[in-house]
Amino acid sequence: MDTSPVNGRVRLGYVDPVNIADVHTVRGYPEVCAAVELTGRGGRKGPILAAVREESDPRKESHGRLTGEVFYWAINRPPNSPRGRSDLVANLDFIHAFEESMFQELDRLGLMKAFIWDVTLQGADEEQIREFLRENRTPKPGSTRAHNERVSWQAVSPDLAMADTKNFFDMMRTYLAACQHRPDSWFGSGGKAYQTEADLMGEPTFRDLESRQAYVAHMLRTVFRFVLDQAVIHKAIPPGDYEAEANLPEIARSLRKEDAETFSALFDTLAAAEDRGWITRRRAATLFADMAHNIGMTWDAADELAETVMADGERIPRDYEGMEALMREIEARIEARRVEREVPA
Repeated sequence: MDTSPVNGRVRLGYVDPVNIADVHTVRGYPEVCAAVELTGRGGRKGPILAAVREESDPRKESHGRLTGEVFYWAINRPPNSPRGRSDLVANLDFIHAFEESMFQELDRLGLMKAFIWDVTLQGADEEQIREFLRENRTPKPGSTRAHNERVSWQAVSPDLAMADTKNFFDMMRTYLAACQHRPDSWFGSGGKAYQTEADLMGEPTFRDLESRQAYVAHMLRTVFRFVLDQAVIHKAIPPGDYEAEANLPEIARSLRKEDAETFSALFDTLAAAEDRGWITRRRAATLFADMAHNIGMTWDAADELAETVMADGERIPRDYEGMEALMREIEARIEARRVEREVPA
């Protein structure tokens, strides 16, 4: 990464992880990266680049803003391993074995398509067999061949038990998919049974992908903030509280028939419970909003309830009105207690 000393313009580059000699952490805080040391050339030590962090020294003009020379992010990194681990490191041996087995299977398929002509010569001695082979070459496709009853031709091909190999590959695919928290149907399996399995097992996968997407969004926001902070430090733009946001596409499965049926059943259940006085209207709205959140639809139940009441021109229900009064009373007591502590006796 290169930052212009004139206007703070930032130019991003890339450092191959192979060229990282060491990752230095903050003393006493091993989970915080302080600097990245690169490999040198010609037997010399490489440069040490300060990691981008928020400046904590109040004496500096850049206090509270991001400064540094290199962005450093790592996944699957415990405190004692700042370099992190690949998502595939636990399964590299199995992945390598699976790949080697695939190449071996391709070689075996070539052998399965190969065959030989087995010719039986009844009563022939060694010299007659050699003479027969000299005069009778391997027949070409579509050619004509004639012989008497003392000669028989037979094409022989190997039987290499293809079914056993398929079972092995299915087992390996299922194992690797499970280790990577992915449904087996995402790896080429088909059929109605696999489709049902994909619908049921896809939810943990989406949660995992959303977590990784959130981390990528954090990386982008950090880069955007650094660019803005450098522009402020070098007086390219006026100081201010600038905000940068990374809007990534939402990872969510589509609404299925089962979801619609669940919504319908939940709506009827909550309506019946509210009519009988078992739960308040606000509680029912909250439960319904929580259910909608599971499929990516998010809203605040209290705000929606208040807006619905105001739009319909109805009086606020007693349960809602009582809860609001209780909250106001609690806030008043907290404020009174705070005033008592601040005013000296």
